[in-house]
Amino acid sequence: MTTARQRAAITCIAALALALTALWPAAALALPFSDVDPSWARESIHRLVETGIASGYPDGTFRPEKAITRGEFAQMAAAAFPQGEPSARVFADAIDHPARRELAQLVERGALDAGADATVRPDDPITRAEAAHALIALMDLDPLPAWAAAADEPLFSDVGRDHPAFGAVQVAARLNLYPPFLRGQLWPQESLTRAEAAYMVDAARRLERHSGRLERIDEDRRVLWLSGSPQGQRSFPISELDVFTPEGRLPWTQLEGGPHLHVVANRFGRPLIAWAEPERRADGWRGTLREIAAVFLTPEQVRALLDGDWEEATEEAKVTLYQQLVARGLRPWEADALVSQDWGALQELGQARVAELIGDYLQVSPHLVSAIFHRDWAAARDHAQMEALERLLQARLFEPASGDPSPSGS
Repeated sequence: MTTARQRAAITCIAALALALTALWPAAALALPFSDVDPSWARESIHRLVETGIASGYPDGTFRPEKAITRGEFAQMAAAAFPQGEPSARVFADAIDHPARRELAQLVERGALDAGADATVRPDDPITRAEAAHALIALMDLDPLPAWAAAADEPLFSDVGRDHPAFGAVQVAARLNLYPPFLRGQLWPQESLTRAEAAYMVDAARRLERHSGRLERIDEDRRVLWLSGSPQGQRSFPISELDVFTPEGRLPWTQLEGGPHLHVVANRFGRPLIAWAEPERRADGWRGTLREIAAVFLTPEQVRALLDGDWEEATEEAKVTLYQQLVARGLRPWEADALVSQDWGALQELGQARVAELIGDYLQVSPHLVSAIFHRDWAAARDHAQMEALERLLQARLFEPASGDPSPSGS
């Protein structure tokens, strides 16, 4: 006969069991599959099944050495890298297919190719090269494949630069997405097995991505620091790391100028691949304008403005600006378009933004700058007079008079 304490313990255990049953993924109850434990990819398979990303067959098997179809791979990859709303796109050969939504999603994200006849071949096996292309696209690693294709040396003897998936295969190999036994040769057109697919998807999911400005490099300790994380700077231990740029590939120790870096690291925080974000043309102009702001208006130009000689001041300012822009690296046509207000030629940097930048660094209203650009002399005169009056009043009202004690009392 059970005591009250025993009955209470049994009740607690039963309640805990019910709670765990409700919280634990249904797929976890099906583990292990009868054919998974002997597989070299059993850990990856278990992780994906436990999280609901992969599933087995009704007979209690996973069939790890069976070729995975494009539809099965789409279901696995879409669950591992969900994004956006389900696609409404329909393919002629997948109208009633269980993976029709995932196939459409991967096609729209550029991860799978569809035929010109609106087919997606859901029951065809996916190849090792196609799987690399799909995962790199789902991980949003553009523009890495194109840069790697242009600058990288082949890592597999049977995947040369002429292969359509060369860039994606190179990136996948650098990220250690392929199983360890695929070294030297890939056999890219071989069908991917379900075990290989589980390994690749699991490896991709466990990678970490970081972005930030390169703050400093310690070559002796082999560490680099990036800013931009919630904790401020973050350090990364480096063994060997090539950084891809639009111009090519360079060792991490040769980075200069504090570029914005993207880093993909393994789960231990060690970077596997990195690329430097190219400077946008607008950012280049913005930085150049900041540098020349101090010389945009000379004392002579200021006096001309105060004397009301707007035309002379503007032409002189244009010559100064053109010379400074060219001296700081802009092409002559870019500098000429900028000072000539040819905003159509400068699509990435609008006139209003130029006025804001110049006004900000000259500590004048962008309306004044814009009025001068438009040769609206009446409006420019009004803005200049208004700002001069505001500054005069500020100086009179808020600055201590001569002989008055300073606000600090010193």
